[in-house]
Amino acid sequence: MSSRQTSMPSSEALPPAASVAVRVDAGPAIGFGHLARTFVLAEALRARGVGVRFLLPGMRAEIGELVGRSGFDVSVADRSAPDLGLRDAGIGTVLYDLVHTRWRADKDALFAEIAALARAGMRIVFIDGYGEESYRCQPDAPPVDVVVAPYVGEPGPCRIRTGRVLAGPRY
Repeated sequence: MSSRQTSMPSSEALPPAASVAVRVDAGPAIGFGHLARTFVLAEALRARGVGVRFLLPGMRAEIGELVGRSGFDVSVADRSAPDLGLRDAGIGTVLYDLVHTRWRADKDALFAEIAALARAGMRIVFIDGYGEESYRCQPDAPPVDVVVAPYVGEPGPCRIRTGRVLAGPRY
């Protein structure tokens, strides 16, 4: 699949240091809840002057076009985040929202991607799933800066080495 870039209007363009990449999965097999949640976060970030680029590798072009029509930069390339030149684009933080019923099928590639971004000096924020199937409960998961687990009854941190865990419905 080719990469499609949709530019933000110039009046909303930001200095490169104030940019975030949002890495999310969505589609008929897993649903659109993760995309909807990150879209709301992206709108809030943009309202505060933060540039946002959505990374939607391997997703149908229609999903990228839908996000792009809202004025966000979008890449639907079949490449991982480290290969997309994020640092060159001034992105310093990558927000992940990928934990769904099928996420563990590709966890080795995901873990390698996160580790590569961390080595490159990126801040990593991970919106996690619930309980033992969550990212932070995987013993081989690379550390991230912040894990957000916004669920009622959230059991809290597991075994992952992370900078900060924000658990529970207030997040």
